[in-house]
Amino acid sequence: ALSTPKEDDLDEVVDYDFIRSTIALRVTRGHIHLQETLCDDVLALLKEGNRRFLSDEPITVQASRMSRLRMAAAQHPIAAYLSCSDSRVAPELLFGRGLGELFIVRNAGNSLCSTAIGSLEFAVTALGVPLIVVMGHENCGAVRAAVSVVKEHYGFSANINKVLQPLYPAIMEVGEDSQHDLVNTA
Repeated sequence: ALSTPKEDDLDEVVDYDFIRSTIALRVTRGHIHLQETLCDDVLALLKEGNRRFLSDEPITVQASRMSRLRMAAAQHPIAAYLSCSDSRVAPELLFGRGLGELFIVRNAGNSLCSTAIGSLEFAVTALGVPLIVVMGHENCGAVRAAVSVVKEHYGFSANINKVLQPLYPAIMEVGEDSQHDLVNTA
């Protein structure tokens, strides 16, 4: 089920009506087969994969030639992820999934920029992804860089500043209250 966030400003940048109408049209045409329990089922799979990862159990991934050929023909991810670009954060490994199972949108700082929003909309409307996971992590280098800009007036290149800009409001909102761990609180 797709719901509109109530407490944020995403409705100003995410076209929920377009997403709902596109999904309804694709369901009517038979392109997407939605089940009420699908989100819960996918989330249970991801949680089980994460449990296996945390328990150091081996992860079995389908990567045979035949499965790669099927993936080359069309993608059918079970979930979309908004995740940080940090090399220590690999959703496929952390959640025990293989090639083609997750539609992953990554950027430094895990920010919800227009490219990320458009990519997630594509995952839902074009690929029929039933679940979007927003995955943060501790000790984020991009957040640490944004903190240095806000608190210490540190300067980066114009391109890096564009990446960091969406992170500034969270840092300013947290303010001095969490000075001891501002990076992880923001």
